[in-house]
Amino acid sequence: MRKSNELRGPLSKAARPVLATAASLVVVLGLHSTGCVATVGPEPAYVDVDTAPVAIETYPRRVYDGHDVYYYRNRWYYRRGPGWAYYRETPPTLRRERPYVQQAPPARRRYEERRAAPPAVEVR
Repeated sequence: MRKSNELRGPLSKAARPVLATAASLVVVLGLHSTGCVATVGPEPAYVDVDTAPVAIETYPRRVYDGHDVYYYRNRWYYRRGPGWAYYRETPPTLRRERPYVQQAPPARRRYEERRAAPPAVEVR
């Protein structure tokens, strides 16, 4: 008569910890995955905003991707449907087109000596 241990063979001792780990992993994943589903995707390249800055059409403008974009406070705004949006990150093409304001060197200050007013002359 054979014992039940003899039927399993010499690999069974090495396989037991692997099977036990796999079984507990299945149980843990089964308990944690019930009822929770999350979909992860890339963020859109733009942010929708309710309103654009006042008089945005007066700011520097370029044509990008078939529509006008306006540069205001380090962001490129554009019309998106009935509203407005701006790019999360400046596209490389617009980064090269970014308007730069060249600042003039500070003006020299001329200090003049304050002179006393000339003496009053009596007129007759």
